[in-house]
Amino acid sequence: MNLSRTSLLAACVATVTAVVGVVAVPANAAPARAGATPVGAAASYWDPATGASATTEADAQRIAEAYWTKERMASAKPAPLGQVDTAKGTPDTRTDSKAPQILTHPALPAAGVQSGPGVQDAAFSYANGKVFFLDPIDGLNYVCSGSPANSGKRRLILTAGHCVHGGPGRTWMQNWYFVPGYSQGWEPNGRFTAWAMWTWTGWMNNEDRHWDYAFVIANNNSANRKVVEVAGGHGLVSNAGRPFVHVAGYPGNKDGGEIQWYCWGTTWRLAPWRSDQTLNCDFGGGASGGPWLRDYDHNNGLGYAISVTSQIGTFGINTGPYFDHALWTLFNTAENNSPA
Repeated sequence: MNLSRTSLLAACVATVTAVVGVVAVPANAAPARAGATPVGAAASYWDPATGASATTEADAQRIAEAYWTKERMASAKPAPLGQVDTAKGTPDTRTDSKAPQILTHPALPAAGVQSGPGVQDAAFSYANGKVFFLDPIDGLNYVCSGSPANSGKRRLILTAGHCVHGGPGRTWMQNWYFVPGYSQGWEPNGRFTAWAMWTWTGWMNNEDRHWDYAFVIANNNSANRKVVEVAGGHGLVSNAGRPFVHVAGYPGNKDGGEIQWYCWGTTWRLAPWRSDQTLNCDFGGGASGGPWLRDYDHNNGLGYAISVTSQIGTFGINTGPYFDHALWTLFNTAENNSPA
């Protein structure tokens, strides 16, 4: 796939803090807060040819490869972002004053990873990618964004809670597929099925956006490689305050979600009683689950995730959950339940 570097650059909206964004493509855990506990499930893959569902790694790879044709991937809808409502959510007036905790450092891809077509743009990341899944409630295919999080087992993918579970009265998503470094159909490091998914009861039962994030345990790709080995993995930070970040994702309102977009600036608190990270990016559906990265490195596309995209509001405001110390409860639960 030959793409010119010039054709891949575009302006991305930013306001309030004089932010400007640019598109860039190919080129020890604390107790969870009251009201939410981690909950997980084995990933399920539905085979339309037989009507049967499966959970084993071999069946997942077989079903997903057959199910996610280029046509289905192209027609999948951007998963809707929630609408910001300052009257809803977990009240929190203390998180900004807590000390940051950094337990995981970014991991570089293994040597020999394909360098990409044409000139490598500094802002492109092989770690950030698109998530594809089937919602068994409405039978429709959707897309989100996600990124690997570095860990000892190198299998975790960070995304939004609503990209793995539909919330109150709904269920877990099926046929979940992650394509790191996706760009206009280009898949430089293969596809990764899910082994299991972990999110919070606070999202599943109450649709509380403070808990709208998840870790997916990934199977190896078809080349038997782990996701962090081939794509790299971001670090994680809890209680980061309101830092300068790069927000990455595949918003459906920007180039049809086919291009990896970025927006950057200094975050702020949505409201005195709401701890959500906030930035004017104007990222629509499909950007859900994309990482908000502190200390972003243009040389390798990696940084430290402090949030993921969850909602959109008036004037293009995007919000994401504030990662407090509960982050490590979910992270460690998913890591401890991962195969070696």
